Amino acid sequence: DFVRRGQVLTTISHPELVRLQRTYLETKAGLDALKKDFERKKRLASEDAASQKSLEQAEADYNRALAQSKGLKAELELLGFSIKKLDEGQIQSRLNIYAPISGYIHEIGINPGKLVGEEDMLYEMLDVEHMHLELQIFAKDLEKINEGQHLEAMVPGTGKTFKGEVHRIGRMIDIE
Repeated sequence: DFVRRGQVLTTISHPELVRLQRTYLETKAGLDALKKDFERKKRLASEDAASQKSLEQAEADYNRALAQSKGLKAELELLGFSIKKLDEGQIQSRLNIYAPISGYIHEIGINPGKLVGEEDMLYEMLDVEHMHLELQIFAKDLEKINEGQHLEAMVPGTGKTFKGEVHRIGRMIDIE
């Protein structure tokens, strides 16, 4: 099937996605209090009303929570969640997977109800905007081929002829 760039291909859901969003919101909520505590202890330490150790601990707690918040935000953005919606308190239980390019779906690696991992291929798509043909030639014919050279290729069984030009010549030689 042909799909356009940005078209929804599938929707995934998993409790881990909800947990990740909840952790982000919890961390973000505690961040403001940690910042105020750090600033208060900084002010008190400058007036010698608080210990340096207390100030350093407050600074470390704030910086740790800030790093965790930024890391979770980046992870959620990478997954495709709307941080704007999340910051408004809207936890999303489903995540849409969109077509990154316009083209044809060549292979589908998932089905409804399947648990997918990070390494799983969901779809294999063909980009027909830039088609190329990869040819293998005999070593003895290598000097007959040049970049920019025009050629015609026929697809077996169709009788259709494609015109093109040599764009690149690989430098790998297969001894066999």
